[in-house]
Amino acid sequence: MKRSIAPHANAREDIDYGYLWRLQPFKVGERKVPTFGMSGMGGNKVFVLPEQGAVVVITTTNFQMRGTHPNSDKLLTTHILPVLIGASSR
Repeated sequence: MKRSIAPHANAREDIDYGYLWRLQPFKVGERKVPTFGMSGMGGNKVFVLPEQGAVVVITTTNFQMRGTHPNSDKLLTTHILPVLIGASSR
């Protein structure tokens, strides 16, 4: 597992790939939250948040639409991560 979530290729600025995992930190306020995850068709995503001890699954039916993955990322950063970060810092 450790090797599969280690960076093996750079996809673009601030995003690496492990073995079948996208390694992507998300910024919430001033805090960077490391995640690794998978993306599927239509904006479906699975995020693993090791520091929070959580797995977030976002399922959608936005097939054949543009901007589905950024919308899923926005759900994570605006609605889910602030709650998880607040819960994990108590």
